[in-house]
Amino acid sequence: MTAPEIVTEEHSATVTLLLERAEKKGDLPIYNASLNKVRSISANPDSHAMELAQTIMKDANLSVKLLRIANSPFYNRGMGKIASVSRAVILLGFDSIKNLCLTLKLIESFTDDHPEVALNKMVAHSYLTAGFVRDLAIKCNPKEAEESYISGLTHNLGEISVGYFAPQTYLELLNLFKNENMSWIQAQERILGESFASIGQQLAKNWNFSHKVINCMSDYNPETKGIVKNQEQLNHAIVSLGSQIIGSLYQERQQIKTPINKLMAQLSNATGIKLDHIEKSLANSFHRSCDLTKEYGLNPRLLQPSIHDTKDSSRDKLARELSFILTDQDQTNTEIEKDSVPFLKVINETNLTPHSHILAENTNNTSNKTVHKKSKPQLEIKQNISNTTKPKLHGDPNLQLAIIQEITTMVSEQASLNKLFVKILEGLHNGVGFDNAMLCLLSPNRKTYAGRIVLGNNSQTLQQTISGKFDPTNDIFSRILSEGSDLVVDDCNDSNWNNVLNANFSEKSNCQSFIIAGIKSRAKPLGFFYVDNSETKLAFTPEMKRGFTQFIAQARLSVQICN
Repeated sequence: MTAPEIVTEEHSATVTLLLERAEKKGDLPIYNASLNKVRSISANPDSHAMELAQTIMKDANLSVKLLRIANSPFYNRGMGKIASVSRAVILLGFDSIKNLCLTLKLIESFTDDHPEVALNKMVAHSYLTAGFVRDLAIKCNPKEAEESYISGLTHNLGEISVGYFAPQTYLELLNLFKNENMSWIQAQERILGESFASIGQQLAKNWNFSHKVINCMSDYNPETKGIVKNQEQLNHAIVSLGSQIIGSLYQERQQIKTPINKLMAQLSNATGIKLDHIEKSLANSFHRSCDLTKEYGLNPRLLQPSIHDTKDSSRDKLARELSFILTDQDQTNTEIEKDSVPFLKVINETNLTPHSHILAENTNNTSNKTVHKKSKPQLEIKQNISNTTKPKLHGDPNLQLAIIQEITTMVSEQASLNKLFVKILEGLHNGVGFDNAMLCLLSPNRKTYAGRIVLGNNSQTLQQTISGKFDPTNDIFSRILSEGSDLVVDDCNDSNWNNVLNANFSEKSNCQSFIIAGIKSRAKPLGFFYVDNSETKLAFTPEMKRGFTQFIAQARLSVQICN
């Protein structure tokens, strides 16, 4: 058996630089602690489904997107509605869940801050390669399919990392390739001192990927490797050749010089799969990838192959065929969307107004009545919502987790924003344990704000106290609402807050401390959440502050997804 091509313990100068810049940028989702935990649990045969589910549920964004994908036609085949992360883990299996999480985090991590680098196209390349490679691996050895998927997804990790963390260096490399008549690998070695493959291997090892995945990052040359002798070599061949085939369809810079027919033939020889079956696998995986772009948060246009004359007729013909698949799928989605009213349109029409205001508009304006009847406003606030259940003084972590799970399910089922916000208030009041939790909304004319839903015994007083003119310059609540930011006030009587808070606020509200967090839809302020402990006079514990942050993240995510 051939020894895996693992890099040495010492990092090269380029990798050291990339790791330093990665640390400065913060905890990127692709290698953060929660994702490492997901991978670790998935790899442990003694782990159980609930342990993996609980780890995933700590990431609200990941949970919602995961459930959306789990309920897509490809993954959910007659299993009924998958409404919880734990059920998704049980039905889809640890490996599938791990790969879905990794794909979502890869897409989330690397944003295209430098259009010249075309980082989003690199990520799309990884996404398509992973799907193609898995389809081929299933035909060869189904047990290795999920490992092959990860290998395909991370195959060009080195190039993505250089493009993201060192964009100017990448552009210098690209300029050298275009103007100095040297190969793509020669340009890499001239500028970086090594290949993208070597960089990717070192980073992957640093981030604790398996040796099989690391081995597949190097290029596979059938002419030097000879006949495939074992499963690891087979996986290496599938990943490397599969990535080159995808790359030849998308890389306008033509870094890949090998004709696509030759790549297909090499892949057929290595796997024993007939050429027409390989082409069918490519078409099927491409179609499936197009269907899942929305769930993964990818722009479908990024999957558009490069349509131009490359003097490789087979490659150009295949690019046109895949482009037709994408266009056909996009037209189908457009027709479906015409039958539904976009959520953003509903937001603009209702401006998150209370139910009584919507009814008044419908009475006084015929055209508005028609619009609201058709669009079924998403947020119909009832002002008499109350909660007589006294919250637990120190909160209930199990209840918090249960409510977060409910919110995740509601978002995946596209529940109304009104219901989601009420559930978030329940989480703050009953789960975290705040005495009062309130949602304030900006009026339709953007001149005033007022409390609309309050859970707690101090509801009427709070609604009267925390309302007023929308004035970001002179009013702290308006400022937080306008910015969409957070504010923790531990002591309202502190002299530092005398000139900021309303003079009668502390006396009227009977609270000594509070937390607020603004909610925005893109750049448009909607309202803010407010919590306090005016009844028990308990100081905010770190656990309470973390609980508040977690539920506010759910609120902001709900608005983001609905848009």
